[in-house]
Amino acid sequence: MTASRMFDLKGKVALVTSARCGIGLAMAEALARAGADVIAVSVQIESGRLSKGLPNSRSQLSRVEVRPVQA
Repeated sequence: MTASRMFDLKGKVALVTSARCGIGLAMAEALARAGADVIAVSVQIESGRLSKGLPNSRSQLSRVEVRPVQA
């Protein structure tokens, strides 16, 4: 079995947090290349490599706002 068949993620959805750079970005890119529909989120997407997009056209980038929980 080839590596591409072992890691075929077509039809799967992946949510990657902290995807602006580093390990989060690498995971988002790898999952998209494997065919997953990736939702990549970060508090800042404009300043990182993530702002250039992902290799899978069905993937999306989203900015998330983190707020403290109101008691």
